[in-house]
Amino acid sequence: MSVGDETTHHPGADWRSRFWCVFAGQASSLVGSALTQFVLLWWITDATGSVSALATAGLAALLPQALIGPFGGVLADRYSRRLLMIAADAVSASCMLVLIALFLSGRVELWHAYIMIAVRSTMQGIQQPAATASIPMLVPESFLSRAAGLDRTLASLTIVAAAPLGALAIGTMPLGLALGIDVATAVVGIMPLLVFRIPQPVVPDGGQTDVLSELRDGAALVCTHKGLRHLYMLLAALTLIVMPSSTLVILLVKEQFLGGAVEVALMESAAGAGLIAGGIAATLRVPGRQILWSCGARCCPRSPSRWPH
Repeated sequence: MSVGDETTHHPGADWRSRFWCVFAGQASSLVGSALTQFVLLWWITDATGSVSALATAGLAALLPQALIGPFGGVLADRYSRRLLMIAADAVSASCMLVLIALFLSGRVELWHAYIMIAVRSTMQGIQQPAATASIPMLVPESFLSRAAGLDRTLASLTIVAAAPLGALAIGTMPLGLALGIDVATAVVGIMPLLVFRIPQPVVPDGGQTDVLSELRDGAALVCTHKGLRHLYMLLAALTLIVMPSSTLVILLVKEQFLGGAVEVALMESAAGAGLIAGGIAATLRVPGRQILWSCGARCCPRSPSRWPH
């Protein structure tokens, strides 16, 4: 399927099979990536016991996506979202194959893990905007709110499932083979994208500018809008300060409480269950003062498995 034939935004009569196949593939890839993230973080904790090592891993997982994310949104509007998602998954899987080879050969170093985590974070900065922007193009408007709800529910359920599965993988197979789960799930995520096309929005002639112009327009809007400016400053501070510090929970469990991968997995699963409960509460009781709700929720750092995968 060429990029040029993805020009219509109508989902078509077969939208259900296409949406569910793509959604199931991306769900599999998401679970595999979260599982791998847990395995890598536990390996860094177990191998080093170092606060600085975990902090570096946190920056490697967060900073590239934060920097590339704005470009990812522009790319998703200009080029085939399907091909962007395929390329991002393929690069991430290739990085993991290199890391697996290093583990199995006994030549792995800590900086190898940092580089692979950073590359995967960069790919997530491309894949996530493309995947999010694809949802409205895959379903009719009447199903859009349900599709968005399914996407958020999947993200929460991933936290509940990925950490225990990661702990099980660590306890039952060599680390290199445990990382291979991510490669397998990436292939499962790519396969539906090779079969089904994702419609692209139609851009009128002359309505599309160059990438830098679009980035400048977006930055100008954020800078001139007081509410957006403050919101972005808050999110940037949380991303670069609060979220990396959440990695220290893993070290706290291991060093202070003498826990293992199972105990860390239980904590992350509890965090995922809390997210699901919070989502249900917000759905049943729509908050009247949404800013206070958002600020209160953002003050709680996300679990490391919610980092870019």
